Amino acid sequence: MPAATGGGSANPVVISVDPTSAGVCSITVGIVSLNGVGTCTLNADQAAAQGFNAGHASQSFAVSKADQSITFAQPGDTGFGGSDVALTATASSGLDVTLTSETPGVCSVVGTSVHPVSAGTCTITATQLGNDVFNAATPVSRSLSVAKAAQTITFAQPGNTVYGGADVALTASASSGLAVTLTSETPGVCTVVGTSAHPVAAGTCTITASQGGNGNYVAATPVSRSLTVAKAPVTVTTKATSSVLSLLTLRVTYTTTVKSAVTGLPAAGVPVTTKLNGGSAVTGCTAVTNASGVATCTAGPIVIAILSPFTATAAESSNYLGGTATGLTPLL
Repeated sequence: MPAATGGGSANPVVISVDPTSAGVCSITVGIVSLNGVGTCTLNADQAAAQGFNAGHASQSFAVSKADQSITFAQPGDTGFGGSDVALTATASSGLDVTLTSETPGVCSVVGTSVHPVSAGTCTITATQLGNDVFNAATPVSRSLSVAKAAQTITFAQPGNTVYGGADVALTASASSGLAVTLTSETPGVCTVVGTSAHPVAAGTCTITASQGGNGNYVAATPVSRSLTVAKAPVTVTTKATSSVLSLLTLRVTYTTTVKSAVTGLPAAGVPVTTKLNGGSAVTGCTAVTNASGVATCTAGPIVIAILSPFTATAAESSNYLGGTATGLTPLL
């Protein structure tokens, strides 16, 4: 309460706000309230009395803007694709605080939360610019980390195939939606052509699916799948020709053709043994098929009857199953 004393008239001293200060201060029941910025002038008046003139005095003081400060709690970290993070910032003035992202490529402000848009460091600044009564607050910034997201690979088990058979479709995807790389771990058995496994030899084919990550995703754990490239079955045909050395003594030439039953193409490098049924080793011979799938060998001299049955046996090889064919020695 402002204090004022008067003279000996004993009339009360009345304190009031000067009209020029109406927007700056007010007085209620002797209590002065500050309402704005400027100069507050208080008038003290005492009415005249017998033997006393009226009294008047004034006092003025400046009312300046008040300072304010911002309290901005440290927000928690998040991850790319993760939840928004709540932001809590207040001004001591009670005025609203404005939140702004200093790193819009990493995060944005949605209401009173920070929304991650990519991995990196997100910086948010809280500001309060003041008003007629309060000065602007010193801005306060807080940073949080937006971590790279994890990703996983889904790689369906591919079916088996056969040497010379159809390519096998490969189906692999990453939870991130990023492209998956398919690599053959057994290039001697199979290769990757686009999104298929192409058999090049019989054996076990192993394919690995990988995704190396990017700015927003860490690398996925590679996933491998194995399939079997079976040996191809074969078709075997054979015939014989002979030359006479003497009566019933012949030299027999066996010609055998081996082809893939899958492709119909010649099967090269297949050992073929041919001999008379029930005959001794001298009645037969062994040869390896050439690039045309043909094995030719000659046995003899042997003593045989005409139209003697013989069997050609194609051995199982690295890429082909075995097979047999029968024939008769020719007429003389």
